[in-house]
Amino acid sequence: MSEKNSFWEWLGYTRTPDWGKARGLGGFLGFALFLVALVIGIAGLAGLIKALTLYVINGDESGDPSAAARNIGLLLAAAFGAPFVAWQAIVRQKQTDIAEQSHFADLINKATENLSKVQPTAPESDKTLPVMEARIGGLYALERLMLGREQDAIQAIDLICAYIRTNAPVETAASYNTQIYHTELGRGASEYDALSAAGLGQAPLGELNANWRRFIRPRPDIQTAIEILCNGPIPEGYGFNLSETNLQGAVFSETIEAVTINFRNARLEGAQFHNFRFKNTNFRDANVDLCLFLECEFSEGTDRVNTCFDYAAFRKCDSSNLQLTASQRKFIFTDRETVWSDRILENLKTRPDLSHVWEKQWHDGQFIKAYEKWLERDV
Repeated sequence: MSEKNSFWEWLGYTRTPDWGKARGLGGFLGFALFLVALVIGIAGLAGLIKALTLYVINGDESGDPSAAARNIGLLLAAAFGAPFVAWQAIVRQKQTDIAEQSHFADLINKATENLSKVQPTAPESDKTLPVMEARIGGLYALERLMLGREQDAIQAIDLICAYIRTNAPVETAASYNTQIYHTELGRGASEYDALSAAGLGQAPLGELNANWRRFIRPRPDIQTAIEILCNGPIPEGYGFNLSETNLQGAVFSETIEAVTINFRNARLEGAQFHNFRFKNTNFRDANVDLCLFLECEFSEGTDRVNTCFDYAAFRKCDSSNLQLTASQRKFIFTDRETVWSDRILENLKTRPDLSHVWEKQWHDGQFIKAYEKWLERDV
């Protein structure tokens, strides 16, 4: 996969350096700069004393005493006025910083107020519903803050992630658990009993998979929050905490940079990831059934312990660092353009249900149709 570069990188400027490295060198440079400033200050003071002495003894070139006095006065005003000018500049900068912080606090307060707006479901009713227009407006206000200073961006990201965790907790996920289904089948249960144990009803599992994936979607405000996180600038080394969330059917679009995400114990069934670059992502105990990964890249360090990948699909992905267990790769769908480790690829090529994919080269639409047809088969 090609790495995306910013406009400044195109001009030849590199990314922001990591100031946390080589701290000893930073201290040395700071001491050297202090010495340079001290030398410049001493030289300037010596020059001022010398000039004052010459004026007092000789006057100026015209021999006019009043001109000499005027020049001495100007030098003294410059010498003693410079610190006050610098002090005024520092005070103005502090006032500007305070005004910016106050403005930032006002924006945060207004955004959080909108994010909590509700309305009654009916007159005199105690039940309420979220006001979607106000909440989405609050999320876009946080998006604007992500474009400012790094510390403001981090606070905005944390607020958006907290909003998702609060308004889409894992407890709200729809009932869908193929892991229970396969466990029950392995114990010798009939298909009817296995479907019932998993809360999947009596429909054939393939038919239920396809229909369930098409219609499950997150709330509009949750999808908007996800899009803002994906499209906004993310401070280097920072990530998203979306653990214990219900993100079934969510769409994660292209990211600017590789992102670290905590999906621990999240419900992601039917989610779609487009051009997404996973960096040290935590999928531990998450349910990724029926997920669609299009042109995604998985870095080393992806935690997929106890993760369920049943009926997930991989299209043109770099999955060479995604080390799936035998049970995790038993029910996945893929195309021939996805890169797997040699061991996993050898295993996938032995599956009869994937025998047709190694000879075909699909575009995205053809791949999704083939995937849905594969889902609809009786299993």
